[in-house]
Amino acid sequence: MRSHIKILAVLHMLYGLTLLSVNFIISVVTTLAASYPDHIIMGNSRAYIFGPDFVLRSLPLWVFSALAVFVGVPQVIGGIGLLLRKDWARILIGFIGLLCLIDFPFGTGLGVYTFWVLLRTQAPEVPVNQEGKL
Repeated sequence: MRSHIKILAVLHMLYGLTLLSVNFIISVVTTLAASYPDHIIMGNSRAYIFGPDFVLRSLPLWVFSALAVFVGVPQVIGGIGLLLRKDWARILIGFIGLLCLIDFPFGTGLGVYTFWVLLRTQAPEVPVNQEGKL
């Protein structure tokens, strides 16, 4: 079962890093595309680069980018915590696995595998005294 936990940790780290890097690339490209008309020189004056139109055009993108960062960074941290066998990492990865279920098809597969590994792992046994009571 330890090999499944290592695989799960690496998958979550890769998925989180992929989410962050793809999100960064899309954010930069679309922000540049949104600001392109602001770079046009009209006569002797130059239009503002960060005018109100720029903010209105790129605001929805940055909201979705913030959501991706709030999922991707804890996912990478949780994967590292699983590799280091920290108790808090199981809870964090369980919550991230629940959020990944929404992202069809790869996130759904990762979420199902997350719950399969985390729920199948043996819990530590509760010590019982000699009389059979807890």
